[in-house]
Amino acid sequence: MNTQQLLLLTLSATLVWGCDVTWSDGSGYDNAVFSETGESVAMVFQTYEQKNNMKYLEKRNFETQVIIVDETGKKQALTNLALGDVADLFYQEEAGYLIIGRQGEKTEGEDGSEYGWTAYERVALDGTVTPLSASTGVMMLSCDGGTSKMSVEPPVRWIPSPDGAVLARIDAEISCANRELTL
Repeated sequence: MNTQQLLLLTLSATLVWGCDVTWSDGSGYDNAVFSETGESVAMVFQTYEQKNNMKYLEKRNFETQVIIVDETGKKQALTNLALGDVADLFYQEEAGYLIIGRQGEKTEGEDGSEYGWTAYERVALDGTVTPLSASTGVMMLSCDGGTSKMSVEPPVRWIPSPDGAVLARIDAEISCANRELTL
């Protein structure tokens, strides 16, 4: 074996060894937000499958759970694990609730755009979950058959006012020819 072949073999082995091609289970905390009083923090605990793609850690098949951490560091799970990756988390402690938005896995359509679902729920501080709405639509828009894509407003989104007294619902209908948001 000559030097070039040995160098190529060593480089190939290093690349294959450094890139885990199998999916494994993973979990972690994400999206921490303070309450308006600053006395507690809401965050999500997530489980997922992960794979090392050399440049980044690819994740899929998310399940998300809402957690509250008080000033002593004690964690309290408010919800069970639910399908989807966190899209939004708003913590309205004085109003007595959180808003969580979750998104499912995206699938590519024939037009090159990516489609998926979005769901929003109101979670009371006692753990009572009230669905607000769910919708399916464009998540990544392609107007050139999939060569390039851009993220767009999800099909539905809920945002609380600063005092938590009012919830705003935003519905989005997005296409290459039209972008319409309804409040």
